[in-house]
Amino acid sequence: MAKLQTKNHNLHRPIADLRIVTSVGVRTAGPFRRIVLSVVLSAVLAGGDLVHTQAQAEKPTKTVIVAFLPLSTQDSRTKIYSKPVADEVAGHLRYRLAKQGRFRIESVSSSGTVPPRVHFIVDGRIVTRSARRISLEAHIRDPDSGRRLAVVATSTRALTRIDELASDLADKLAPDVIRAAGELRGRAGAPIIMPETVIDGVIDSNGADDTGTALPVDPPEADGDGRPPLVVFDAIGRAAGGTVPVDAVATDAGYVLASSLGFRPVANRKRGIVRSAMARDVLRQTGARYGLMIDVLAIDFSWDGVLLARGTIRVVVVDLGGKVIYDRVARTDTLVGNRGDRHAALVRAVMVQARDIVIPQLTALFADKRPSVPASNVERSSCRAGGGALLVGTKK
Repeated sequence: MAKLQTKNHNLHRPIADLRIVTSVGVRTAGPFRRIVLSVVLSAVLAGGDLVHTQAQAEKPTKTVIVAFLPLSTQDSRTKIYSKPVADEVAGHLRYRLAKQGRFRIESVSSSGTVPPRVHFIVDGRIVTRSARRISLEAHIRDPDSGRRLAVVATSTRALTRIDELASDLADKLAPDVIRAAGELRGRAGAPIIMPETVIDGVIDSNGADDTGTALPVDPPEADGDGRPPLVVFDAIGRAAGGTVPVDAVATDAGYVLASSLGFRPVANRKRGIVRSAMARDVLRQTGARYGLMIDVLAIDFSWDGVLLARGTIRVVVVDLGGKVIYDRVARTDTLVGNRGDRHAALVRAVMVQARDIVIPQLTALFADKRPSVPASNVERSSCRAGGGALLVGTKK
């Protein structure tokens, strides 16, 4: 087997400097030949590459770590290029980011586990346009939220020019990786606001005056917003027996639900399903006619190569007098996360589907009380699932 001569080669130089040593001498490896050769070597190197990746990911560091997954493809003729082309793109990206701050680009094998401490995941696909022409596509994903932060794609070229496509894809990825890293570092430098202490760990879901502060981002102010207000009480809940935080994500989902129904969400720090008298007082103080409450009864996780989750969410709406006019429990389907998604990403996906489940009935409830709903207000989940179910409660 040919051996790779890597003397004088490092991560800050173009991969084109690699040479192949054969029994008949030394010759420069062309980019396409290099990708073909790496098809043969990738199976041998995959195991060691994953161990090295995981070991480095465990070290505490301020470096932004990006995991690069093999590219997917539906064409059997291009499947052999999945890992080699991903490695090629990762190499080009590594070279381009060398002078842009502290980055580490980690290649992950086809069967390997994504390291636990990566900040971003890049995945993508090889798109076959015709018998001998392809394009490349890549996505930058946040493993905590499951959201795609950027999508880039190359033009279509001949398969024999796949090395040029890999370089072009890295060119398109680099600015978005730098931008995402800048936003991440900005968030890391923001002050941390601790919630108010809860005595004995008890949270009164029936209206205790418990006002934690480090929860979600408040909805935008009402300047120039003609929509009627709807109070969104801070949500409470449990996931994985209370080990995964859900309150902030569930409250954010309440804001989006209110907006998608045509209302202007108004934040309130009363938590959970509050008592009728308290709800009435809050609504009168804010001038809103309705209040929305969310209780995440349970989110259960499982594992089948990727993280799975099912959720049970209670949604309550009260009117100006504190009377409950809607009380339902939504059960989601089993949601399938993307490779590398963490628990927080699945919590968000559960809340997105729970919202989709209750929207039809809430739309009917507010049919004569809300304006038309802009399509842009409705967030969709990237996780794969069906439609879930709505359990009819005792009140309506």
